[in-house]
Amino acid sequence: MAKILFISTIKINDFDNFLGDISRKLSKQHEIWRYSILDCTLTDYSSGKEIIFSNSSSNFAMLKSIFKLKSNLKDVDYIHYHFINFYVVLVHILIFKYYNAIKYATFWGSDFAIANKKNYLLGIFFKGMNKIIFSNKVSLNSFSEIYPNLKNNLGIVKWPLGQLELQKNIVKVDRDIFEFDVPKGKQIVCVGTNGGKNQNHLKIIDELSKLNLAITENFFFLFPIGYPRNNEIYISEILSKLKESSLPHYQLDYTFHENTSLAHYRKMTDVMIQVQNNDMFSGAMQEAIFGGAKIITGSWLPYDILDDNNVLFFKIKDFSEMCSVFIRAINYEISNLEKQHNAEVIYSLSGWGAIKEQWFGLYKNG
Repeated sequence: MAKILFISTIKINDFDNFLGDISRKLSKQHEIWRYSILDCTLTDYSSGKEIIFSNSSSNFAMLKSIFKLKSNLKDVDYIHYHFINFYVVLVHILIFKYYNAIKYATFWGSDFAIANKKNYLLGIFFKGMNKIIFSNKVSLNSFSEIYPNLKNNLGIVKWPLGQLELQKNIVKVDRDIFEFDVPKGKQIVCVGTNGGKNQNHLKIIDELSKLNLAITENFFFLFPIGYPRNNEIYISEILSKLKESSLPHYQLDYTFHENTSLAHYRKMTDVMIQVQNNDMFSGAMQEAIFGGAKIITGSWLPYDILDDNNVLFFKIKDFSEMCSVFIRAINYEISNLEKQHNAEVIYSLSGWGAIKEQWFGLYKNG
């Protein structure tokens, strides 16, 4: 059994269906500890023990908590950084640069933008990793061009999507479990996967507003904005833009959905518009594909593996193509055979049963 420490800025209640899920799965064979920099909290997934170093969210409190972390956790075999940003880099350089453990860093998606900001501190961080992990080959190759001397330390390990198992068990989608005012007969279009600026909501709304009302009248545009936290200014911009738009039916969804609720959410989505600036391999998009949705995404995103496996989705080269691609997507009659093929591909790429050996293979017994 290895002793593994996950370090990230992800709060314990945020993204828990990702990092929390993998922590619980790995804890069946290893001793898993998870430290949230922003929460100043250390959690032991093997015993359920939780240590809160500070209730303050100030930078000073976070800094003090980081030093407490090192003194509270001894003899760690692996340190695994998730979602690479300034805080994570600082923790490594200040506390764990010389710590005798195997070190990994995993990019999640939007955090990959930091790789292009090549500087001295990032160089120290990346050179200190035994392995830098991506979920697609395109991003790995891009990183390799920026840091050619580190190409032997790069690898691909895909995120397991626990939601797929829950979605398998849903025979009939129940929209009534949600407090959405969806007019009868309207198809649901999910715009984005969260409330971050990286999702380009404002550009999407501008383009969709150019569609004829006879088209948009048939759809209910749902905006999932359950995270990130402390994002009120941008959310108000989305709401203002929607009020100015010609979209007749829309709703902002402030809830962070999990488990069965999220499984129904994915299954009830008819169309997902997912055109982030950058990404690794969107879990939300994969779950929507698995649920039978039609996807509109950006040709600049690194989803070549879906093309290679003949998964049906629709691409825009730039936002000026949004209207024409949207019309093409909604007019396409996706067959049950195509839905089945898409679901099988997604499970082979991200189902826990298919990829668990990739994760357990990262950690040898201590």
